Amino acid sequence: MTPRQTSLACPHKCTGGRRCVCSDHSGHTQHICNDPACVCHTPAAYGLELVSATHGTAYVPLLRRLYETRDTQP
Repeated sequence: MTPRQTSLACPHKCTGGRRCVCSDHSGHTQHICNDPACVCHTPAAYGLELVSATHGTAYVPLLRRLYETRDTQP
């Protein structure tokens, strides 16, 4: 790493325990590494869940699905 990259490097680790590759000045909350196979790149790490419906499947926020399920129950 160059001195400039080191000064901009995020000091946090991803959910998989690897060094975050994001810029510390970007104001990010989702820390990701450079390993595509890491858990930090999965939909679950972003709070998403694959849901099947009549018209197909899609990734939706978990809280949205729980909210919609609660409203449809008697």
